[in-house]
Amino acid sequence: MALSPSPHPEDDGPAMLNPDEAGEEILSDGDAEMDSGNEGEEDDEPMEVELINDSSAYFDQHSDSIYSLSQHPLAPGRIILTGGGDDVAYIWEVPESSEVRPAEGRLLQKLGGHSDSVVAGGWTKNGNILITAGLDGRVRSWRQKVPGQSGVKANGWEWVSEVQEVEEVQWVDFHPGENIFALGAGDGSVWVYAVEESGELVVRQAIYNHTGPCTAGQWAPDGGLLVTVSEDGSLYAWDVSVVGGRAVVGLTADDQRWYVDGGWVSVAVSWDSSAAVCGSASGVCKVVGLPRTTTTPTTTTTTTTTTTTTTTSSRGRGGRGAGPAGNSQAGQILATMATHTQSVESLSFSRSLPLLASSSVDGLIVIYDTSRAYSVRRTIPSAHPNPRFTQPPTHPPTGIILTSCGVDGTVKRWDGRSGAELGCWRGHADGVLGFVQTERRIITAGDDHVALVFDVQPHAVVATMVPGQGR
Repeated sequence: MALSPSPHPEDDGPAMLNPDEAGEEILSDGDAEMDSGNEGEEDDEPMEVELINDSSAYFDQHSDSIYSLSQHPLAPGRIILTGGGDDVAYIWEVPESSEVRPAEGRLLQKLGGHSDSVVAGGWTKNGNILITAGLDGRVRSWRQKVPGQSGVKANGWEWVSEVQEVEEVQWVDFHPGENIFALGAGDGSVWVYAVEESGELVVRQAIYNHTGPCTAGQWAPDGGLLVTVSEDGSLYAWDVSVVGGRAVVGLTADDQRWYVDGGWVSVAVSWDSSAAVCGSASGVCKVVGLPRTTTTPTTTTTTTTTTTTTTTSSRGRGGRGAGPAGNSQAGQILATMATHTQSVESLSFSRSLPLLASSSVDGLIVIYDTSRAYSVRRTIPSAHPNPRFTQPPTHPPTGIILTSCGVDGTVKRWDGRSGAELGCWRGHADGVLGFVQTERRIITAGDDHVALVFDVQPHAVVATMVPGQGR
C-alpha cells in the first residue's frame, strides 16, 4: 500500500532587505488609531466554530501525513506502529487510563533510516521483529532486544538489516501463519522475504510478471496463495512454495472478459480462500475463482522460517465469504459488478456472513450477497464525502459490523446486513487515511499528521473498509 505524497520543496527562508538598499527610514510618531472603515456600525457577530473530538487518546509526533498503521500482534489496540510522510516511523503505546481526555500516547521509539515516506510496516507473527518500508525502496527490519515484552519497553528495538531491491515499495502484506511477507513495487515486481529470528531478511521469491506498477496484493487466509494485481490490468495467484514462484491463476488485459479501463487498484481474498475480488480505477469489480489449497508447514534445517507445501484438493468450495465455488472454477471469472463510477479503493469479505463490501471515490459503499452471484444487497450513498482510502485491509474479527473512514475526518460503523449507520466518531481536522481496530478500539491514521484512538462499543466487526493497497 502506498500513497504517492507530493514532494515537499525546501523552504528557501524569508527574503531579507539589504540596509544599503533602503531609500528612506520612516520614524513612528507613536501609535495611531486605526480606521475600521465601519464607524457607527456594530461589530460583526463572532464566528462560532464547533470542534468535536470523540477520541480517548492521540499521538502527534509525526510532522506529515500518516500513511502506515499497524498494531502489535500480542498487544493489539495498545502498541502501535505508524509511518508517515516525514520519512520516519514511531512505536507508541495507547495509555490504559488517564484523567485527561484525550490522553497523549506514550512514545516508545522513533525509527529512522528512510529517505522518503514510510508507507508500509508491521510485525511478524510472534511480534519479535518489525518491518518498515518506504517510497525510497528501502525495507528495514528491527528486532526486539528482549523478546516477549510486547514492545512496551522504551527504546526496546534495535535495527538489524536493510534491503533495497526496488525504487519504490507500493504495499507490504504479512503471511497469516509464517514469518514471511510480500511486497509489491512500482516497477511491477513482487518480492517475498523470509524473516529469520535474528531479523535478517532473506529473499525467497522475486517475480516479474506484471508490466505495470503492482498496486495491491494479499495472502489468502489459508496461506497457500499470494494474489497480486497491477495497473496493467493483470491478476496473478502465486504458489510461492515453488522455486521461482508458480502462477496457478493468471489473467491479463489481453483477455477482453478481464479488461478494465485504468487497471486494478485493490484486491481482497475470501475467508475460505476460494475467490479473489479486484477493484478497478474505473469503478468495475470482478471476481475470480482460486484453486483450493492445503498448506503443510515443514521446518527446514538451515533457517528459522518454514517452507509451505501446496497441494490441490478436490473438495467443494462453498463456505462463508465467497459463495459456492469449486476447483473446476479456479481461474474462471465468477462475477462482474459495475456498481461504482470511480476508482474502487477498498474491498473486504465478511468472515461470518456471505457478504462482500466495496467502497469507492464516488462516495458509495456497496454490499453484495456472495451466495447469490454477488448481487447487490445494500447501497450506502454518501457514506463519506469524497472518500480516500490508503491502508491495506486488515482481517477483522467475526461479526456483522462494517467499519469505514473517509476524507471528511470521520470513522463510521454500519450494520452489514441493513446498511444502517451505527456510530460516527470525529476528531480529525483532515481526512482519515486508514485505521486498525479491535473489538473495543479504533486507531486512525490522519492526513492531519495525528493518530487518534476511539473507544467504541464491543460490536463484532464484519469488515474493514480501509482500502486495497497502492492507491
